[in-house]
Amino acid sequence: MFFWPYFSVALLGGLVGVVELVSRYRDDPVRAIRRFPAILFIAINVAASVLALYLILQIRPEWLIGDGGDPAKVTPGRWIMIVSVAGTAALAFLRSSIFRAKIDDVSVPIGPALILDTLLAAIDRAVDRGIATPRSAAIARVMKDVDFDKAQDALPSYCLALMQNLPPEDSQRLAARINQIKASTVPKDIKVLNFGLALLNTIGEEVLDKACTALANQIRREGALK
Repeated sequence: MFFWPYFSVALLGGLVGVVELVSRYRDDPVRAIRRFPAILFIAINVAASVLALYLILQIRPEWLIGDGGDPAKVTPGRWIMIVSVAGTAALAFLRSSIFRAKIDDVSVPIGPALILDTLLAAIDRAVDRGIATPRSAAIARVMKDVDFDKAQDALPSYCLALMQNLPPEDSQRLAARINQIKASTVPKDIKVLNFGLALLNTIGEEVLDKACTALANQIRREGALK
């Protein structure tokens, strides 16, 4: 009887952890989530939710009293309420702070959120290190035949047209990053890699690969017609 509430609250905590990581690694969230630090982060959310449910059932045992005082007759609605309270309470507690202090001009939360933020920062670095090598190999492969001068305007425009539901703030962030790359003085072979990384971070490797192939074919066709 008591197994499925713990399973449900664990699922809720894990789902929140996954969503939080997906929002950080939009170009390839599956590859990021498979990394051990990301799994640890999800496990902490799961453990906190399960612990919260256990504590609630210990502190408020009357919640388990069903019709006629029989725990076996606790309604599904009551269980859903208990699981929801436990899951949201644990996740809110982990992200709460008593106050914020300024340390070296950086606003730092004082409270449980400090632990979670510190862990997230460590996970960010670990995941970044873990996916840096495959990202480098992917961008070198995808952008190897791309001419920066020909692609700097056409490729972003085509990629954004492919992504019909891309939030406006993501498009603006991408445009600002591309303008920085255009204005930089690094060699063109480095510039085109940075250009590809900016696009990859927004639209993902698969879409970027297809867009580069389609654009290259179009340029070749135009050249053949001249």
